[in-house]
Amino acid sequence: TNSQGCVPAIGSSGIPSASNASSFVISASNVLNRQNGIFFYGYSQQIAPFQGGFKCMSSPTRRTPIQNSGGSAFPVVDCSGTYSIAFNAWIQTGIDPILVVGQEVDGQFWSRDSASPSTTGLTNAIQFVNGN
Repeated sequence: TNSQGCVPAIGSSGIPSASNASSFVISASNVLNRQNGIFFYGYSQQIAPFQGGFKCMSSPTRRTPIQNSGGSAFPVVDCSGTYSIAFNAWIQTGIDPILVVGQEVDGQFWSRDSASPSTTGLTNAIQFVNGN
């Protein structure tokens, strides 16, 4: 639960693939508006306390570029923000050579939440296996 009382949620659409050009989008909704965040992931599941929540993947972890959640304009503070990443496109960049066919991926979105005790927030987690 974030500082506004909302529960950020992760979701996906499409099929993960190391070679298919089809879309696989991982997204988060119900996040604080106008906050920077990232999708971070690892290669096996592990639940461990992390910045006031729980990190749901084991180390080593990888992270994607920073993005802004958008949502309602200033001065409103609410949970209208969203994050998304086209993960097949990320896989196909080759930036992470471990993302091969059959690789398990566990991930979640991390974001800024300056009004929370940890000053950060997390979504729930997603797990999938990279297809061909």
